Amino acid sequence: MRIAEFQDYIRGLAPSTQQTYKQTLWQLSSRIKGEEPTKEEIASFLLSYAPPTLNRHQAAIKVYLEYRGQPWSFNRRQFPTRRRHIPRYISSSDVEAIEGAAESEDDRMFVEAL
Repeated sequence: MRIAEFQDYIRGLAPSTQQTYKQTLWQLSSRIKGEEPTKEEIASFLLSYAPPTLNRHQAAIKVYLEYRGQPWSFNRRQFPTRRRHIPRYISSSDVEAIEGAAESEDDRMFVEAL
């Protein structure tokens, strides 16, 4: 992989982003057989990470492929996504705010029943 040349390509990015991209590419390069990664090697590499880390690695590899003039040939559904946390309860001040926003007595009674 052309990591040193790629660093020149991303020179305008924040130093922390440059470092993260470089680390990702070194990790990827240690897992591939040839000089450049195949689509299958990239997919295998990305699937070994949890969603929060996966997003960071995807970004680095997308920019590297752009630098190499290659398309990003993956769709969003190929990789797991981060589960969104839905709160199990709301605070009493939130309940009061919702009650206050209710326009009719029926709406307020509905909110109170929840």
